[in-house]
Amino acid sequence: MDAAVRDFLVFSATQTGYEGMQVLRVPAGANIDYTLVARFKDQKVRDEFKAQAAYAEWMVRLDGFAIDSSGIHERTGLEGWFTLPGIQEEPPPWKMAIATWIGVNAVTTPLLLFLPKVLAPISFPWSNFLFNVVVVAALTWVIMPLIVRIARKWLFPTS
Repeated sequence: MDAAVRDFLVFSATQTGYEGMQVLRVPAGANIDYTLVARFKDQKVRDEFKAQAAYAEWMVRLDGFAIDSSGIHERTGLEGWFTLPGIQEEPPPWKMAIATWIGVNAVTTPLLLFLPKVLAPISFPWSNFLFNVVVVAALTWVIMPLIVRIARKWLFPTS
């Protein structure tokens, strides 16, 4: 699997309009080994990349490593936070929006009480940058996984 992912990265890097890919590994024992986050110049370039016969061949090759028959899943936004192993469909967008709103408030409210004092000596652009780094990191690795776990029955009533 590692070699196949590396080879796919090399293939992707040769494509016009491709701007890079981040490979995220999950801890040992998880059901998913890799998440690939690709960047393209724009949606048209991404669509052209995906329309290639070579890309289709890569998806078949990589799908051979998939744990279950559901294969490779593409996520283009917030729904990535709402993807659980063994559950094929994400919740409706309105539920994702409510859960995300709760998460953003859970992170920003305490930070707005604490961080302005700490960041006061720093110029606004830098303090805003640092504030947002903390918010995004907390949402990505702590708050959203926790909210999805807590609200699982509401988000995924048929699972």
